[in-house]
Amino acid sequence: MYNMSPYSLSRSFRDKPCRAVIYGRASTEHEAQVKALQNQMQWYDDVARFHPQWNVISRYIDQGITGTQVYKRDAFMQMMEDAKQHKFDLIVTREVCRFARNTVDALVCVRQLAAMGIEVYFVNDNIWTLDGDGELRLTIMATMAQEESRKISERSLAGQRVSREKGVLYGNGNIFGYTRNKLTKQFEIDPDQAETVKMIFDLYDSGMGETLVAKELTRLGRKNGVGKVKWDAGKVSKIIKRKNYLGYTVYCQSYSNNYLEQKRIKRDESEFVYVKGGFPQIISEEQYERCNAIRRSRTKRLTDEKGRTRSFGIQQAQNVWGRKMRCRCGSPMLRHRWRTNNAGKPIYGYECKRHHDTPRIRLQNEQGNPTPICEIKPVGQSKLELMASKIFERVWGDQREIVLQTCKMLDACYKPDADRRADLMKAKDDSIQLLQQQLDDLVVVRARGEIEQDTGGHIYVNDIDIADISFSSLQQQISAVFQDFIRYPFTVAENIAIHDADHIDDPNKVKMAAAHAEATSFIDTLPQGYQTTLEKEWNEGTELSGGQWQKIAIARCFYKPSSVLILDEPFSAIDSFSEKSIIKSLASDTVNKMCIFVTHRFNNICLADQILVLKDAQLIEHGTHAQLMATNGLYAKLYHAQADAFFTLSQSEVTED
Repeated sequence: MYNMSPYSLSRSFRDKPCRAVIYGRASTEHEAQVKALQNQMQWYDDVARFHPQWNVISRYIDQGITGTQVYKRDAFMQMMEDAKQHKFDLIVTREVCRFARNTVDALVCVRQLAAMGIEVYFVNDNIWTLDGDGELRLTIMATMAQEESRKISERSLAGQRVSREKGVLYGNGNIFGYTRNKLTKQFEIDPDQAETVKMIFDLYDSGMGETLVAKELTRLGRKNGVGKVKWDAGKVSKIIKRKNYLGYTVYCQSYSNNYLEQKRIKRDESEFVYVKGGFPQIISEEQYERCNAIRRSRTKRLTDEKGRTRSFGIQQAQNVWGRKMRCRCGSPMLRHRWRTNNAGKPIYGYECKRHHDTPRIRLQNEQGNPTPICEIKPVGQSKLELMASKIFERVWGDQREIVLQTCKMLDACYKPDADRRADLMKAKDDSIQLLQQQLDDLVVVRARGEIEQDTGGHIYVNDIDIADISFSSLQQQISAVFQDFIRYPFTVAENIAIHDADHIDDPNKVKMAAAHAEATSFIDTLPQGYQTTLEKEWNEGTELSGGQWQKIAIARCFYKPSSVLILDEPFSAIDSFSEKSIIKSLASDTVNKMCIFVTHRFNNICLADQILVLKDAQLIEHGTHAQLMATNGLYAKLYHAQADAFFTLSQSEVTED
């Protein structure tokens, strides 16, 4: 029960002294609406002067708030709370639509106020809610106000359709990579942010995941939309999904469920409306489609713990149980290393991902949420293998018959490949014989004294004579790419990781090395990606071009963590664009390392800290590019000769055109 004022015993406060408050509302923060609100306040002052019996003690003003939902209006809700404390007797408002545009809300609030002995006076509508016919008249006016809201909503939707057809931009234009021109109202490219956007798409297109891309951006010091060097997978994913970077304006990303509740509901990507805008694109359509095809292949639509359908990232498990098992709640089973047994062998177990990500039961009980999302307990791999063994024993029954049948199937499948396998083995034998012949020839030349062993001079690495370093230790610190690199008949991943045999099973490291060597674009097109065998004679194997093989060889240098890199004409079969990107990756990867670059091409040699010019096995010049050009020696002459050749070629092309 509410405490009743002595004034509430009368029928109405229209002619009696009372404590009055004023309620006003403007639906938007537009300048015209703000000015109208100021005029409303002046109007209320004039009304109060005509009622000297009112003691106006407070004003409640909502600005930029819809009238269809009372709980969204802070001032209105505060007024209702003060009414419960009976701080006033009368609410004065201009008209019903200022008080509420929802018939139900208007009637419910007025009845609550009447039960507390508080009256509402709608001045323009001349409605006193404590009069006998007050509620009837209020119902009619509130219904009219609600109908007006419905018509406004329909007009807004129609206006939005026209805006979409004209390509009008919505919102404040806060899209990373663009700035909004205040005069033309169109997007303009922000050069620095656009460079970051291109980098994100290039890294993702090269095979990196969203988390790896975020780490790489952080390492490179790239700033996000608020000017901070802070990136995560979510930010990267949003940028990859945005079709604005193709020059499209995106509409219908969300909608209101109805004109009364106005609850925003996000639409699925397939329901978005795209209209070609009048602003430049940052990413090509081919790269955008390629990156989003990769993104879709790495996600799966699942139902979350609240029953909503959402996209979750998926990653192919590296073990059979992780690939095959699913929890009863629909989540994948993750493998965790539990412990190591006495023999030093790791013991693994599997746990539901949703159970792993959920706060523990004890913590949920403390927070008043006693029902866990998934209660399934982790299970050990040994138990799974034991259960599988028992099941196979029961299902197989007579294993002998099944094994014989399997052998017959294998024989039938492999017979057509027998001849090709024999040819392949013969080719390998011929290759071994050729290498052995070359070794024998080298031994003969050395025996004749045509190759002499150096007996003078020293080679130092960090002030240490290499004669004092074991050969195996020195070999571990050196990576090399020679013109006649070896092409192993292994998978792509094995070919890249072959020079670091102790850490050969690291798929993320393999992908990163391939990305630095500009090899990802063609690897992704292979039949089995990184698991494709690079030997045409093998089943589902393939053969690469010379340039592709050279990129694989360069990727080996990025994979092996060495201190010294030796590159002997590594770009002889690679196009200029890829060469430029690889040189950029080398520059960042060889910080605090030594890189020995043997080449006759001058387009990248200028980047070297020290250039050594050799002629007839003799060192004749050394220095930086600027120093060698200033001396006008052999280096400068060769540089000008190569530059003149390009200039002459380009001049002839211009003449022909």
